[in-house]
Amino acid sequence: MRVRLLVDLTKYDIHLVPGVIGRADLEKVSFTDWEAEMVECKFPDADPLPITWNGLEILDKGYWKARERDIKQAVRIELCVGPRGGFKYM
Repeated sequence: MRVRLLVDLTKYDIHLVPGVIGRADLEKVSFTDWEAEMVECKFPDADPLPITWNGLEILDKGYWKARERDIKQAVRIELCVGPRGGFKYM
């Protein structure tokens, strides 16, 4: 899926500047110790790097159409909150 980098990650690679467009591999999703979901992204002239979703903008319209369809067909959506009552994930 095509993604645009929203954050400055030049401390990891000089090519990882905000606005660069690359590809995210949905087969390579991992979780940090703080339960943040990270997806492996490949940008031009840079090594693959796991990045959290809040640092990316999804440009693939097909992904959004499939996601919208899945949500409309869902029969059960569960909202999970953290120990202090804040939003954790859905």
